[in-house]
Amino acid sequence: MRLNLRLLTASDIVCTDKRTRIHPDILRGRNARGSELNWPNMMDIPKSWYEIFQNVLKNVISPQLQSTPLGPWIDEGHQSFENYVDTASNQTIGSDEYKGLDPNTKCRYNAIDVENTSGKILGYRILKNHMRHDDDTHSPNLDIKAKPPKWLRNLWRGTQFNRKTHDTTIAELEKDNVCMAGDGSVRDQLGAHAWCLAQKERDEPFFKTSSPVDGSRHTMRALRAESSHILAGIAYICSLEKTTQQENY
Repeated sequence: MRLNLRLLTASDIVCTDKRTRIHPDILRGRNARGSELNWPNMMDIPKSWYEIFQNVLKNVISPQLQSTPLGPWIDEGHQSFENYVDTASNQTIGSDEYKGLDPNTKCRYNAIDVENTSGKILGYRILKNHMRHDDDTHSPNLDIKAKPPKWLRNLWRGTQFNRKTHDTTIAELEKDNVCMAGDGSVRDQLGAHAWCLAQKERDEPFFKTSSPVDGSRHTMRALRAESSHILAGIAYICSLEKTTQQENY
């Protein structure tokens, strides 16, 4: 199946910016992405093989990706994409035009992952050396996500911290004006959790996020999902405490 679909590693099967979600076309036994490698001609694969491959992806590979997501894209790889988008102007170009660009110009473009059947854009492949840096990266509060242990980084996976969030949270904590709410759920033995922070007198949260819940599907229960959002929120507030002069909130 891997030869037939031209797959080398786990990065070949996931959606470009998800790192944990398998591309729906791969689950259907199709691969719309091209490849720069020379692959052998393969025979027609029996339908039963596709069904076995799909079961392995859903029941073995997908849970593993949930508990151990892939890291950032670090290089182009062997796969090629049909479309690329300019991060500055949102202009889309084809693969042939992209290949003709000089390296400095290529850094402005990210590959677009498109579902073959619906044409829906599933995400953007952002290479690690293409990531843009702004003033927020120099905020002294923004280093909290780099210091925690791996289990806590996984707990915050998908959370977009920024300086505005940190400054707002710290300011409201100092006034004892923060409340936290969250929820966790399990479906088909896969867990997820979400949590938010809000001012006590307002219903609209000033920060909200969601993340998958790590763990084996065989032991995934509602208690794990519910406790994950509590732990994620408390860990964030405790991490911010180190950046202020306040000893207690």
